[in-house]
Parts: sequence; C-alpha cells; structure tokens
Amino acid sequence: MKFLARLLGLVLVAGGFIGLVVDGTRSIVNNSLSFATIREVLETLSSHAVTQLQAAAGRLGYSWLWDPVLVDILRLPASIVAFLFGVALLWIGQHKPIEPFGHVASR
Repeated sequence: MKFLARLLGLVLVAGGFIGLVVDGTRSIVNNSLSFATIREVLETLSSHAVTQLQAAAGRLGYSWLWDPVLVDILRLPASIVAFLFGVALLWIGQHKPIEPFGHVASR
C-alpha cells in the first residue's frame, strides 16, 4: 500500500507542477493571476461530472452539503490541491528507517 501511495503521490506532485506551469503561462498571457479550478478540470475531463456530483450528493441525502461545502471545494485551484495532496501521499508512504535493536558495540 505504501508503494501505491508513493506512486500516486509522485503522479499528483508532477501533475500539480505541470498545472502550475500552465497556470503561470496563462497568467502571463492574460496579464492577471488565473488558476484552473477543480470545477474547470472536471468539466474538461467530463462535461457531466459536476452535475453528476451534485446529483450523487442529493441522492445520498447530502444535498445540504452541496452549496456550502462542495461548491467552495470546486472553486479551489486544481494544481495547488493536486500538489498538496501528492505531498501528503508521499509523506504517508515514506519509508521509516529501521531502528537498531539493542546497543551496537564499537570495535
């Protein structure tokens, strides 16, 4: 499981970095700071993803969760969220050093 966490973490960090480069390029061209939001990325991947997410929240009985929470989450910059989530997965999947057992005698 740690291997999968590290692998997914590396993919998300790389994707977040690429997203930051694309957002930076777009900001330079437009002469204003602009980030691609999670909503824009979801709509690019699938045109019905946001409406399906809203329908799923209502179907599961969490319709109250849609407007105050999920809408605000969808407004976050996708590249920064991917980068931070990737760093968290890398931290979770890191190798722990094996501590020596007992006292190692010197020669």
